[in-house]
Amino acid sequence: MSNVPINIEALHEITIGRTQDPKDRSKIDTLEKLVGGLSSKELRQVRTAYVNRYYVDPEHHLRNFDVYQEFAPLRIDPAILSELLGILNKSEIQNEVAYIGQLLKKAKNRSLTLHDRIEYYSCLPRIGLWDSPARKYPGNKNVDSYERRLRVKAWSKASDVDFDEALREIERCLPKVTVELETPRQKNIAVIASSHGAQWQELVDWALGVLDKGYTVRVFTPFGRPVAIQRDSMLVREPPTEAVAVALGLPGVGLGAPLRLDPLRLPKDRLDNLLGNAVGADQFDASKFGAVYLAGGLGFNEDVAVTSPKSVTDSAHANIQASPNIAQMMRRAVEHRLPIIALCHGPTLLACLDIDIDGKREKLVKGVEVAALPALEPMVHAQGKLEPQFSFYTWKTHEVLAEAGAVVDEEADLKDMTRVKTGVRDGLHLATGPGPQTAWNLVDATTSVIKKRWAAI
Repeated sequence: MSNVPINIEALHEITIGRTQDPKDRSKIDTLEKLVGGLSSKELRQVRTAYVNRYYVDPEHHLRNFDVYQEFAPLRIDPAILSELLGILNKSEIQNEVAYIGQLLKKAKNRSLTLHDRIEYYSCLPRIGLWDSPARKYPGNKNVDSYERRLRVKAWSKASDVDFDEALREIERCLPKVTVELETPRQKNIAVIASSHGAQWQELVDWALGVLDKGYTVRVFTPFGRPVAIQRDSMLVREPPTEAVAVALGLPGVGLGAPLRLDPLRLPKDRLDNLLGNAVGADQFDASKFGAVYLAGGLGFNEDVAVTSPKSVTDSAHANIQASPNIAQMMRRAVEHRLPIIALCHGPTLLACLDIDIDGKREKLVKGVEVAALPALEPMVHAQGKLEPQFSFYTWKTHEVLAEAGAVVDEEADLKDMTRVKTGVRDGLHLATGPGPQTAWNLVDATTSVIKKRWAAI
C-alpha cells in the first residue's frame, strides 16, 4: 500500500458517495484533483490497491453497481458519470488514443507488422464496442458505450480522421493471417466470440481452463474484426459482493470479473495469444477442429446470432438469424458432428442450426435439454446498470430456444447459474450453461464431450 500514489479511502468515498441530486457535479472536481494527474502505471497501482481493499474495481462503484442500484434517484446522471469515467481512466484513454494514432501512421506508410496485429487485436477488445447491426437507426451515436464515447471524444481532439475509419484503415493494412495448427484436430477448439460485446469471464475463464489441459484455442469473429469485451465484465467484482446476493437467495447476476481474472493480474502473453490471433469465421476449416465453443455476452445477439423484433406489429417477441459467415461456419461444424459448448447468450445460436438425420432436416436442439441465460436483463435495465448499446431482444434466450424445440427450464437456470446441461443429437454432443458463473464448470464438460466424440481416434 505504501507505493500507492493516492489515498485509497478518499477514492472510495468519491466512488460510493451519492447525493439526492443525480446531477451534482461536486465529484468531478474532487476526482480530478485526486487522480487526474496519475500516469497509466500509477492508475494501475491505484486500481490494484482498491481491489485488494474493497474487492471491487472503483469503476464498478462509480457505475452504480452494488451501491444504490435499487434507488434510481440516487444514481449518478449518465452525463456526469461519463465525465467521471473519463477522469478515472484519463491516462489510459490518452495512451490508447496515442497508440491508435501511431498505428494509423504506420498503416499509411504500409509498415504494420504481424506483431502490430497481435498487439492491436489484443488491445482493442478493452477499448470499446463496435457499431451494432441491430441498431434501429444506423450510425446512431446515442447508443454508444461510455468507452466509445470517451475515446471518440479524445480522438477527435488529436485527429481529423473519423475514429471508426481510422480503425478500419489500420485493419485493412494489417498483415493477413491464416489458421495454422500443429496439433491433432481433437485437441483444437474453435471459439466464436462477438465483436460487439463478449463477456470476459465467459471467454477467459473457460479458455484458460482448457488451455491448461493441453488444448489449443482459436478465436473466430463474425467479420474478422477484433473481439470486443463488455467493460462491466472486466471490472473486478469479487465476493463478498456477489456472495451477498446468493446468501439472500438471489442469483448472482455476474456483472464483473472474479479476482483471478483481473486483466491487470493475468499474464499479458496469455491474453495476447488468446485475443491477438482472432480471425474471421470465413477462415474456419472444420476438418482441423475437434469442437466449437460459443462464448456468450450481450453482444452475441448483435452480430453472431442476431435478434430482432418478430414483426413490425410484434415487438414483444424475437426473430433470430445467424450472421452469414457464422451460419456457414456452424453448418460445417454440424456436418462434422463437432461437439458444441455454449453458455449465457451463446446457446441462442443453437436455435439457428439444423441437422440432417436419415435424410430429414430438423432443428439441432429439438428435444435436447439446453441451459441459457434467464431473463435477468430487464432487471438489469431497470437498475440502470446496462448501457444502451445492447438490443432489448438479447434476453429472449429461452423463447427462441423453445421455438426451435429445445427443452428449457428458465426457473432452474435462474436458481442455479452454475449448472451444466449435456445432450446428444445423432452423434453431436452439446454442453450448455446459463451464465458466466458456468464458465469454469464447462471446462470439464468440454473435455468430456470431446473425448466422447473422438474416443475412437
